[in-house]
Amino acid sequence: MSESDARPEVLAIIPARGGSKGLPHKNILPLGGMPLLAWSIRAALEATLVTRVVVTTDDEQIAAVARDWGAEVPFLRPAELAEDRSNIQDGVNHLLEQLRAREGYVPDAYCVLYPTHPFRAPGLVDQLTALLIETRSKVVTVKQLDTKPCIWSVPADKGHVFLTTGTANTSLNVYRPYGLYEGKTVKRPTQHFCLHVIDDPIQMIDIDTKEDLRLANAVLKAGLFDHGGQP
Repeated sequence: MSESDARPEVLAIIPARGGSKGLPHKNILPLGGMPLLAWSIRAALEATLVTRVVVTTDDEQIAAVARDWGAEVPFLRPAELAEDRSNIQDGVNHLLEQLRAREGYVPDAYCVLYPTHPFRAPGLVDQLTALLIETRSKVVTVKQLDTKPCIWSVPADKGHVFLTTGTANTSLNVYRPYGLYEGKTVKRPTQHFCLHVIDDPIQMIDIDTKEDLRLANAVLKAGLFDHGGQP
């Protein structure tokens, strides 16, 4: 990826805003004896191909927890980039721009690890980072859906109206992105996408409600997640 034979600089970015209406301060709620955020920090720190781990947050308490668990929080994210409808990529871009402006730091590539997806092993991070380095493509974890092109109905003035997605390409698979890993190349990127399909229901747990958190704790209690295992 780099022009030289030096080890590629890969930045792991963990976005963790403070405001969460469904589950307040969910990013630092306890899961298996650790703050939720710490699971993603630990996976990034233990991944051998990641060279730097930074948390982007607007919240001082989250920043303190992140630092306690070994991540950097060099500055806080502006409040306008941490609202309910804020685009996470805008927060990521802000972080990259500020690191460049303040430190002259530009990684070869970066990966975004969502803290609400705690069940990712360092081996998965390394596997997908190796793919990112090799291909310089965007690398995204996805779930294959059962949905196929079909007819949908939506409310209208006179009852319902049907919307047809069409019958073409009915054999194509449909995918939904998951926040386990999203990698992009900064230097000399290509326009290609690499999809890594996740089919493990434990890896797909996304903490958004109290029920999700209870499920995640039950998974850990039952010993169903091997943090150090293979991806």
